[in-house]
Amino acid sequence: MTTVSVVIPSYNSARHLAQAVTSVRAQRRSVDEIIVVDDGSQDDSPRLAASLGATCLSTGRNGGPSRARNVGVQSARGDVIAFLDADDWWDPGHTEAVIGLLDRFPQAGVAFARIRRCGSWTGESDRFIPEGQPLDVFWISLRDNIVPQMAVAVRRDVLLAAGGYDESMRFAEDYDLWLRLARRHVLFVCTHEVTANYRGHDEQASEQRLNLIRGAYESRSRLFHSIEAEDPATADRVGEVMRASWERLLSN
Repeated sequence: MTTVSVVIPSYNSARHLAQAVTSVRAQRRSVDEIIVVDDGSQDDSPRLAASLGATCLSTGRNGGPSRARNVGVQSARGDVIAFLDADDWWDPGHTEAVIGLLDRFPQAGVAFARIRRCGSWTGESDRFIPEGQPLDVFWISLRDNIVPQMAVAVRRDVLLAAGGYDESMRFAEDYDLWLRLARRHVLFVCTHEVTANYRGHDEQASEQRLNLIRGAYESRSRLFHSIEAEDPATADRVGEVMRASWERLLSN
């Protein structure tokens, strides 16, 4: 049976961490380990993580979510890594739905569900691709970030082969990883079931949106330049998709 490690990056997350970890323990399909990676917190979250029965690791100093997730992945023993942020939480059927997809489709490297937005943002994430079909998602991923970070599970060997998260990025680092995996023709599969909850914070909503836009631009730009020298025709098509994406963003 597929073994599952849950990696939760945490920075000053004592306010919400218990809800996150408790939601993992409440899964109908249990996981094999819960790893909380403390990223230089100044609050009581490391002690809280340990009291909740999670394995608590440390980055040593604040390095951002990419660094924290990579530390967790390197330590994890599971075949699959399921990711949850410390201020978000899962519904009880999340792992049953998402890990079930990877059991059903061994050719897929990434599985994800839809999310509901809570707090500053409301509504549910879009249905970007058909459910229950492993797909090459490169071109659609270039247009949109189709994978919610708090609702995804990735085979550990696939993550390691791609080099994990880019630790130089603090925003849109997840989108950067999905683009790189899609470029490697890793197959993605999803369920349209909503199984995870994304908590928005009023005090950071507008600033975070701008940073995510900048991060997405950086990810697309780096991809374009990496392709340009080796495959000009594909680079031209990438450029067209990028231009259309920005025109759509500016019109909203």
